[in-house]
Amino acid sequence: MINKIQKRGLETVRSKGQRAFTLVELVTVIAIILILVGLLLPAIQHLREASRRTTCTSNQRNLGLAVLNFQTSRGHFPGHEVDYDYHLGFIYLLLPYLEQSPLFSEIDPKFSYNDDRNDNPARTIVPVLICPSDGVQFSPGERFGPTNYVGNAGVGFDVGGYNGVFAPGVTGLSPADLEDGMSNTAMISEALSSGEDYYLRWIFDSPRRFSPAEQDEFANYCRRNRIRSDSTDVFSRCATWMGPSLEQVHYNHFVEPGYPSCLNKNSVTLGSFPANSYHPGGVNVLFADGHTDFVANSIDLGVWRSLGSRNGIDR
Repeated sequence: MINKIQKRGLETVRSKGQRAFTLVELVTVIAIILILVGLLLPAIQHLREASRRTTCTSNQRNLGLAVLNFQTSRGHFPGHEVDYDYHLGFIYLLLPYLEQSPLFSEIDPKFSYNDDRNDNPARTIVPVLICPSDGVQFSPGERFGPTNYVGNAGVGFDVGGYNGVFAPGVTGLSPADLEDGMSNTAMISEALSSGEDYYLRWIFDSPRRFSPAEQDEFANYCRRNRIRSDSTDVFSRCATWMGPSLEQVHYNHFVEPGYPSCLNKNSVTLGSFPANSYHPGGVNVLFADGHTDFVANSIDLGVWRSLGSRNGIDR
């Protein structure tokens, strides 16, 4: 009698138990979850990049304030106030205005950025010089502290030459020298010093030296082709914020943003050093009056060159 009651109870429990998922139902649920994840991931990535871009813009604005404070105190924009070829670049002069006075005091301007006597400051990572979108965390063990922010050297090559706010070898420029107006003259933009895209952070050779009459041909070559040679093994973009040369702390407006850098055969001074970044579609640009704009990679070349010039030369 007891066994019959127990058996009936067990059958009742089984009859009231939940039915298991079928294989079709399980696959359907998994598919819905995957679709939802696929929809959410781009939104999350967009939010993360928006945050990184905000930080990047904030860094540029701080650099802009440093430049303007330097200009107010000295009467001119920072330039190459020490030997351009062998010593330090303009970023070094901004350190006291970026709350980096101890680092500034540690540097001996009588020696170059790669001299052993400047080894410790040269290795220093300065956070305001790093854009988080670049994608690589640098360690203090790196040979040099890099920068993602570069000064406008001008249009470049033969198109107006070095006519930017930070023209190599030029010092003593004042707001009056920016004939196009401070709000119309680019001052600082971005360039990649690391990250996943090998082609955007290394500098490549052209197969021959292009003449000034072939500037459009050279520009087209730099947009399309990549030649890696022994001479470029040592050239990487923005590898040190302390250096003075074009490939280290400058960019030019010879071609639109978003392209890799390109030597004119083996000439650095005649090379193309575009602005580029991992921000989707363009780069942040800080203008001489301190405001920032996002400039699309698809900008008209004439307009881009005009923004790079301080004196109306755009072609």
